[in-house]
Amino acid sequence: MLLTIILSYLRILSHQKAMINVEFGIALFATSFIITSLFIIWRATVYINRTESQKNAAEEYFQKAIEAAPSGFIITDKTRKITLMNSAAEEMFGYKRQEGLLFAFKTKPLTIEILNEVMQKLHEIK
Repeated sequence: MLLTIILSYLRILSHQKAMINVEFGIALFATSFIITSLFIIWRATVYINRTESQKNAAEEYFQKAIEAAPSGFIITDKTRKITLMNSAAEEMFGYKRQEGLLFAFKTKPLTIEILNEVMQKLHEIK
């Protein structure tokens, strides 16, 4: 951005002193604007990639922590669909992860009793 301001100022000065013609000054300004825009886009891309890498590392750490927990964890999204289920939850309810991940809860609030009923109904369907 500073480059654009400096080149704009130089273009105005050179135009006032008739050092360059108007068309060349405009082309110089447009080129500096494009270069500045590309630099800003590049910096934003680097930041987004870094943030995405940090997010992925945090998600992986979270999943490992949940998996290592001795207690059963079942995590749902806003639509009450199971998004994460650890091995302790598998042992607790006797169902594999894939069976649980396919199921969405229709009742609120989610309690252990409702979860037991749901798993029993899921077992009956099989």
